[in-house]
Amino acid sequence: MPTYFHKLNECEEWCAKWYGEHINEYAKANGLTECKVAEGKSGVTIQVEGIGAEWAFAKMHNIFPNTNVDGPNHVDFTMPSGMTVDVKSTDHPRGNLLVPLRFNLKNSADAFALVRGSTKDGFDYVGWVSAIDFFKKAEKRRMRDWMPLTWFFDASELNRELMK
Repeated sequence: MPTYFHKLNECEEWCAKWYGEHINEYAKANGLTECKVAEGKSGVTIQVEGIGAEWAFAKMHNIFPNTNVDGPNHVDFTMPSGMTVDVKSTDHPRGNLLVPLRFNLKNSADAFALVRGSTKDGFDYVGWVSAIDFFKKAEKRRMRDWMPLTWFFDASELNRELMK
């Protein structure tokens, strides 16, 4: 099984940092509520790491990264096939695919992808799942007592191949 890894270069890392900070400021200025949660990390840090994961996903798939500066968007990419993708990331080495509970088949991207890692150490592409399969198999879980319920999908169930 092939593995896909990308370490952001200095320019990509700087761009991810700038873009993540810019999106965070746009969201705050427009009254959007912070949905990303992680123990001991600020929303900005989580946003920057998420953008870094998206850029690594783009490099692995040989597509342009998202550079829309009009605020956060749950559709991170439109693949050449027309499929829309929401890239989720975690720095947990065995992390699973988590999606906010507010999403369902009608308001999500066509597929979800999981990328693990950090801008400092690089990113591993774990795989992807169609939204149809995700919502058939995902479970509602509370990952920590203080966290909200979320959709949980085991990473071992993901398609490991790159998206077409």
